[in-house]
Amino acid sequence: MKGKIYSWLLSHHDEMIEDICALVRIPSIQGEATAEYPFGEDCFIAVEKSMEIADRLGFGTSIFGNMVGQASMKPGKVDFGIWTHSDVVPVGGQWTDPPFEPLLRDGKIYGRGTTDNKGQLVMALYALRCLKELGIELKHNVAVFAGSNEETGMADIKAWLAENEEPFFNLAPDADFAVGYAEKGVLRFFMEAPLSQKGLMSIGGGSALNLFPTEAKAVLRFSQLNGDALKKLEDVDIDLDGDVVTVTARGKGGHSARALGADNPYAKLIDALDNAGIFKDGAAPQLRFIADVCRDDTGEILGIKCCDDVVGNLHFAGTVLNLDKCVISLGCDIRHPMSETGEELLAKIKKTCGNAGLDIRPDEINPSKYSDPNEPGAAACAAVYNSLAPEFGREKKQNFTLSGGTYARHFTRGYAFGLSAGGNAHNADEFVHVDRLIFGALVYALSLIELDKVYE
Repeated sequence: MKGKIYSWLLSHHDEMIEDICALVRIPSIQGEATAEYPFGEDCFIAVEKSMEIADRLGFGTSIFGNMVGQASMKPGKVDFGIWTHSDVVPVGGQWTDPPFEPLLRDGKIYGRGTTDNKGQLVMALYALRCLKELGIELKHNVAVFAGSNEETGMADIKAWLAENEEPFFNLAPDADFAVGYAEKGVLRFFMEAPLSQKGLMSIGGGSALNLFPTEAKAVLRFSQLNGDALKKLEDVDIDLDGDVVTVTARGKGGHSARALGADNPYAKLIDALDNAGIFKDGAAPQLRFIADVCRDDTGEILGIKCCDDVVGNLHFAGTVLNLDKCVISLGCDIRHPMSETGEELLAKIKKTCGNAGLDIRPDEINPSKYSDPNEPGAAACAAVYNSLAPEFGREKKQNFTLSGGTYARHFTRGYAFGLSAGGNAHNADEFVHVDRLIFGALVYALSLIELDKVYE
């Protein structure tokens, strides 16, 4: 059975690449909401395209509320759900090639969304197609779902669940193998304050709350600064054009759930300006507070540092900085353990920021999630992966917990399962390994066969 499935997948290698590229060409970044398109037209177009692919592959398809696509093996209630998404984070950093013009090079497909999560979406469809075309019938109904708001709140799945019965067992191929059984809570908010800083025309960076910035820029009026201090600036780029000075600090960038405070370009930029003595009256307290907060990825400065034995430490990232009409704001993304709720953390943050003269504007609260790692289906999926891993040059793995959030958090039996098929998710030059997608499709196909046996 394994050999037959793997041979089929290899024989459809080129088709899989074409379908992934077709999705990657759609710039499905969240746009302006309308009555017809809740997350913008491009996000809908990507869902629609994924269902066109699924329809061509022979599945029954539907789209719920122009938000969630569903491709089912057969009509009726869905027993096993595979939850993918076709929306992507904004483009940031310096790309070698255009991010929405996918390029196959050295066995990798480059482009925004290749590994998060369009490659996995197509991989899941081909796992199901393989079973169907090889005549491997399952007692249970399986469907691949394609969401359109995973990166910016998961309102799509919440809306779907409000009107539909959740499948009995659910997988999200948006992490790694073996099985991810618990996820940190997600808290997002903005801290804001009036800012009066003579000589500062603008300061900012970042494009999404879950995307760690690669750079930060400050635009300054040279005639209102300590001009000699420019020579003292360190670890930044300086561009002087007449009376305008642009100062740029750079960080590593990446997914906000994993980025380190030491790489935060906002802290680097504000520190550089203040340490050099650029501002005649010194950096405003609000700027200094923002720099201190961004430097600390533990949340200690905000009074929220915490940890539990399941998912570990709280993680803080300051991701979007903006100065608009003399109001400075910092968008923040927190991944927190189960020992605290988002509401409890927010109350502490409001107190700390209030003492520093900043207000808090909440954006999103998603609670932490735990699914039993000993659930028979979870154990079966982990066993399939670990049985295949050595043969395909992969390491056997233990089940794990996540700092990032997946659709799995919204289901009673919801697990992150694979695929870690690429690199640079949420960063420049994102890519996916085609051979890993083939392997992932093999794991999924065999896992679905085992799930069908486990649950009578």
